[in-house]
Amino acid sequence: MVVLGVVQYIFLRSQSDFIKVSEFFGGPTVNPIVYWAINVALVILMVMVAHHFVSKKPESATVENYGIKASFKTIISALVTAIVAVVVGYAVLYLIDAIFKVDFRLWTFAVKTFEGQHVLALLKYAPLFFIYFFIVGISVNVNTASEKYDGIKGYIIAILHFIGGLVLYLVYHYGLLFMNGTAGYSGESLSSILVIGLVPVLLIAAIFNRYLFRKTGNVYVGAFLNTILMTMITVANTALYTIL
Repeated sequence: MVVLGVVQYIFLRSQSDFIKVSEFFGGPTVNPIVYWAINVALVILMVMVAHHFVSKKPESATVENYGIKASFKTIISALVTAIVAVVVGYAVLYLIDAIFKVDFRLWTFAVKTFEGQHVLALLKYAPLFFIYFFIVGISVNVNTASEKYDGIKGYIIAILHFIGGLVLYLVYHYGLLFMNGTAGYSGESLSSILVIGLVPVLLIAAIFNRYLFRKTGNVYVGAFLNTILMTMITVANTALYTIL
C-alpha cells in the first residue's frame, strides 16, 4: 500500500506533463482519458490489496481466484484471440463502409475506420490502457465470482464497476447546468463531453470482460480485447498531432 501510495502521489504530481501533447502521445483528447484511467486503476488496485489482506486472505483466497494465474501459452493465446476478433470486426466495418458508406455513430460514440497513424497511436497507448482494463477486470471478476451473481445481476455489477463513477460525474456536472445554468466543473467542458462518449465504450467493455471471464476463467482475453478494441475506437475518433 505504501508503494502504491507513492506511485499514485508521483503520478498525480506529473499531471501537467502526462496529459501534455507530445511527439509520442499526440492525442489531445486521448491523453486526459489515459491519465484518468491509470489513476482509477491505481485506486482500485489499492482497494483490492487492502480487501485481499483484510477479507480474502483469511478465506484462503489465492491467485487462481482472481483469474490472474495462467501459463505463458494461455496468455499468448488470449492475445492472439483478441487480435483476430478485432481484425475480423474491423474487416466487416471496412466492408460495410465501402459498400454502404455507413457511419456507425451514436452522438459522440463512433466506431470509425482508421489509417496508419492510428495503428501507431494504438501501439503507443495500448500498454497504458491495458493497465486499466487489466486491473478493473480483475476487480470485476473477484466481485462477481460467487454463484449468487450468475446471470444479469453479475453483468449489472460489472457495468457499474466500469461506468458507475462516470455516470455520477455526468449527473452532477450536467444536473447543475440544467438547474442553475452553471455546470459542476465549468472549466472541464471538453473533458465532460469526452466522458459522455466513454460511457457506452466502457459499458460494452464491462460486458466483454464479464462474459469472457466466465468462458475462460482468466482475465487476459477480456483485458486484451478491450484494450485493443477500445483504444482503437478512441484514437480513430479524434485528431492526432505530430510535434515538429
